[in-house]
Amino acid sequence: MDDKPKNPIEMLYKTPAPIILVVGIIVTALLFKGLLMFADQGDLFMVILMAVGISVVAFVLTKIIRLEMEKNIK
Repeated sequence: MDDKPKNPIEMLYKTPAPIILVVGIIVTALLFKGLLMFADQGDLFMVILMAVGISVVAFVLTKIIRLEMEKNIK
């Protein structure tokens, strides 16, 4: 049986959790910096878009952490 991931999402879930956490923290920090930059410029649409981006990154990180914890329990 082939255990190789078939798409990028599966590949993301197969990557070790600490690496994903570090990358997620960096991406979140960059998105937050962009959010503050657009807030200073007064661009409401981009502020909302950056907030959604931060939420998506946080959602993916929590899902990966949950899957990693479930894998460790079994």
